[in-house]
Amino acid sequence: MYLKLSYGTTEYTTEFITSNSSYKLEEIYYNDLAHADNSCSVKIPFNVDIQNFINAYSDNSILAQIKNTDGTNIFTGYVRKNYDFSKAQKNQALSLELVSPSFLLDVDTTKDVTLENTSLDSVVNALLTDAKFSTATLTSLSSYTISIFTLDEGSNVKTTLDNLLQQYGFTFDFDKDGNFYV
Repeated sequence: MYLKLSYGTTEYTTEFITSNSSYKLEEIYYNDLAHADNSCSVKIPFNVDIQNFINAYSDNSILAQIKNTDGTNIFTGYVRKNYDFSKAQKNQALSLELVSPSFLLDVDTTKDVTLENTSLDSVVNALLTDAKFSTATLTSLSSYTISIFTLDEGSNVKTTLDNLLQQYGFTFDFDKDGNFYV
């Protein structure tokens, strides 16, 4: 397994040994019928380049992917900004917590949204677009028609998605490649 960190065009990759102490993936699909965030904790061997990279871009969203040796994704998320690089007699392993991309949806809408006679998947994709997130193919939602959907500018996208999808018996999550799905 290896960890790939990237921001913009800059990337760093490091291998790590898989053991109970170096890698822990926690997948939670929902909590009390609402969306819950997946996370992954990883310890990687000390690497000054990676530590400097994380420090340099710590105010931004650093993409993190845990991959199998064949290049397939196990988890895609972002470095949570609660890391601590401990110093001791010798360099300690870097401990990072990675979180699902859902925090990118925790933004307010930039304009009023009004949609008439549209499908639930169109409403969800309109919200994803407003949050500057990739749209998704949501065929399971296309059979639900909404007569009118209105949302005021400044409404929280993540909260709105949670509430809207819950009304129809759905919740959302992100797959191992970081793609939105219901």
